[in-house]
Amino acid sequence: MRLAFRILFVVLGVIGVLVGGLYAYDKATRFWSWRTLSKDELVEEAVAYTEFYRISDVGICVYVLDCSSGRARLHRVANLDGWDLDRTLDLIWERRFSDFCPGRTANIGLHLIALGEGNQTLRSYNETARWSFGLDRFVSRRSRFQSGSFSEEPWERCAEPFFIATVPGG
Repeated sequence: MRLAFRILFVVLGVIGVLVGGLYAYDKATRFWSWRTLSKDELVEEAVAYTEFYRISDVGICVYVLDCSSGRARLHRVANLDGWDLDRTLDLIWERRFSDFCPGRTANIGLHLIALGEGNQTLRSYNETARWSFGLDRFVSRRSRFQSGSFSEEPWERCAEPFFIATVPGG
């Protein structure tokens, strides 16, 4: 009987260590993703998003967290070079660990606009995406295992002068 309790204790201990290790790994990778995020990576992953979902003939706009109204909403990046990524990351950090900037809004988002009439590759459920620090990429707002809000209204729609990239038709 004592041996059975010892075995049970060891098994539960091993399971606890594994679960704790996986939890710590998840948090560490999310932190690393947040800490090392760059503008170049966002552009690369925005294009990779279109490739993953086989979307072509689109313009891509990036949106970032804006808390100037006291509520979270996404603001279209007008000029990628003039955008202060560090300020955005600070807002995301503050929002994550305090009651700052409430709202059902992504921290970084993506909006795609069809360039040609009758675009057959852009679906309504793929036209907006949010950045996932856990996956280190943009994910569709609506999918089987992922979900999330894009932005509370009002948000500025994507337009040609604000494209960070275009994906030609194929």
